Amino acid sequence: MTLLSILGGIGLLMVFMAAVCFKQIINKSLGAPLIESFIQLLSQAINEFNRRIFFIFIQFAIISNMIFCGLMWVEGRTLSVSQLIAFDLSILIFSGIVYLMLTFIPHSLSGILGGERNDSQVLIHRIILAGFFQTLSFFGVFLLTLFIYFSFFNVQSLLALSSGVLIVSFYYRSAGGAYKAAAENNQGGQDSEKRILTHPSELLIKTGNIISSIGGYYMDIFGSWLIAIATCIIFIAHQIETDSLLGILLVPEIQWVLGVLCFTGISICVAFPLSFLRKNQTNIFLDIGYFIVGATFFQLFYFTSQINIFDKQVFYFGIIVALMGMMGIAFFTNYLTSANHAPLKLICRQAQYGGANVLISSFFNGLIGNAIFTLLILVILIHLFNVIGILGIIMIIIYALSIAVVACSIKIFSVLSNQIIQIIEYENDPLQLPNASKLKKISYTLVAIGNSFSSASGLLSSIALLIPALYLKMDILKLFTTDAIFGAGLGVVTMSIFYGVSISGTYQALVSSSKEIDRQMAEIPHINEENKSHPNMSLLSAQHSLNGLKAVTLPGTWVIISLGLIYLFISIQGFYGALIGMFLTVFIHSFFWSIFGDSVAAAYHLIRSGLYGGNHTTVFQHLYQAFLYAHYFQWVLAPTGVIIMKFVGIMALLIALS
Repeated sequence: MTLLSILGGIGLLMVFMAAVCFKQIINKSLGAPLIESFIQLLSQAINEFNRRIFFIFIQFAIISNMIFCGLMWVEGRTLSVSQLIAFDLSILIFSGIVYLMLTFIPHSLSGILGGERNDSQVLIHRIILAGFFQTLSFFGVFLLTLFIYFSFFNVQSLLALSSGVLIVSFYYRSAGGAYKAAAENNQGGQDSEKRILTHPSELLIKTGNIISSIGGYYMDIFGSWLIAIATCIIFIAHQIETDSLLGILLVPEIQWVLGVLCFTGISICVAFPLSFLRKNQTNIFLDIGYFIVGATFFQLFYFTSQINIFDKQVFYFGIIVALMGMMGIAFFTNYLTSANHAPLKLICRQAQYGGANVLISSFFNGLIGNAIFTLLILVILIHLFNVIGILGIIMIIIYALSIAVVACSIKIFSVLSNQIIQIIEYENDPLQLPNASKLKKISYTLVAIGNSFSSASGLLSSIALLIPALYLKMDILKLFTTDAIFGAGLGVVTMSIFYGVSISGTYQALVSSSKEIDRQMAEIPHINEENKSHPNMSLLSAQHSLNGLKAVTLPGTWVIISLGLIYLFISIQGFYGALIGMFLTVFIHSFFWSIFGDSVAAAYHLIRSGLYGGNHTTVFQHLYQAFLYAHYFQWVLAPTGVIIMKFVGIMALLIALS
């Protein structure tokens, strides 16, 4: 009970610290008229997306509750009200906190830019305040939610919690990605430096970036962590045959999991004041992450020595491997996407021969990166599994995902910095441009923390789900039967159609938004002149949000219906075969898609910032075309694949426990 109480206390402390950050960053002073107009329009765009997605969640909760009640009635089983409440509560809590985080972004940008900006250190401190508000508020609510579920629900409710979080994650990550990809592909993107800050295309692009990089990214990474934690607890509860969460708190492995949560939270809280004491700010955002990871590692290392789990020496080795592995992903991705290394230099050089050559060299980069990553993951996990077993490998995965959560928490600094950089560059004030240059150098250290961490997190959490699911059904599961093999083929086909429909829906969102932008540009006088008139962002964002949500709802529904039909008309063997086929399809490609898209995007942004001739060259025009194409891989295929991997794992575990 002590660790559970500490967990709740840390959650409350984080929420209080987030409130302090909120009070400090909100600035009532007005900035330049153009910036204030931009903030208002950006706020309108984000609010329209939030409003649309809120109604989606309400409808989904109602429909899913009706289906669940109907299935219980048909099968003659007792309706579990607590699981219904657990599912609905998870959607309400996490959609609410993401709504708050997204709504705060325009206010934080106003607070950062509204005051004195001549001192870059003051600017960085405001970014730190705004970034820690996002991290502390989300992490605090995350811990408090786990505290509530431990206190008032049973073990099975954790699966309902994971399912609810997955739904919220799917919409914010996938719909946010579709929103961003469609916005980036809107007309005139390569001439954005010639347009004002309040141009409708620019507002859509920035809104999409915020939604996908903050709301979607937090839900994705934290969702992976939560799923792995829930799987570990459910597996332990199944082994000792109990359904009480409070009743298993004395199990050493459960205490270790709670320890990971507590120590990560403590390290983040301590890092907050220390970030303001550091005088050398050349690498401050990344150093915050190093501190949190290092502090968590030493606390957890000591705590492991105090409890009775496994072979301690082997488990210590597993923790070290998890730490080195997650750091290795960051460094490896940085190597593939950094201007200082050969892969990206090759892509930039190939741009002079046309956009197709950029795509070819980027595909090569992604394929090599994917092969190495997949090989290392498989070799490491198989060896650890052979030594410490199912429970041990799940616990190691939980620790590895805690590092991904830290990476997600410091990624927000880069997102905020990039928004500030772009606004300062639009102002073109000679006194402020040096601040933008300094922020670029600082923010670039976090480039590698992106889709690659999302793909790795999704893969690890899916493995954490699939291993116990297959183990629990090992006595009746025959993976080499005709049904299983045929089901695996159907799983591959299901995923292929899913990706095709997702891309098609994103393209339709692009076409629809382009038409509305054209209409507004033609009908609203002086829309492309500074402070003369403004676009109707409420209407534009409402249409764009609706189209983005449609782009992911239909393919998501297709996956659910396909699996249901396979289960009904083939067999349980065919169903598991389909799950494995879907998992392998995404597993083989997810890291490749993220590296391919990230490589092209990194080359695009580097040349746009002035390297390799800058953005007024023919080379840049070639790269721009490849950049638009790669967006579908970077923001549609990669994130949706990660979500589907976790969905497959949850379905497998749910069937295994039934």
